[in-house]
Amino acid sequence: MTCRDVSGFLLEDVAGEIPAHLAGDFQRHVEACQSCRALRAQYEQTIASSRAAFAGEAETMEVPEDVVRLMMQTLPEARKG
Repeated sequence: MTCRDVSGFLLEDVAGEIPAHLAGDFQRHVEACQSCRALRAQYEQTIASSRAAFAGEAETMEVPEDVVRLMMQTLPEARKG
């Protein structure tokens, strides 16, 4: 697994949804790579800060359709489902 691979699976990792067949390689790489450990920690902190900032609002907030469309365009084909 490469650093690029790790960055592509950070959301799944933080959500506890990384595919089982990748979890071991992902974890080994993060443990061995200082840059990926820092990126993962920063990602986790960003999510925690966002949750705290929008506490109580997230359930009622709607994402505009154009934002959803732009986000979907950035996903690799395999993740679009």
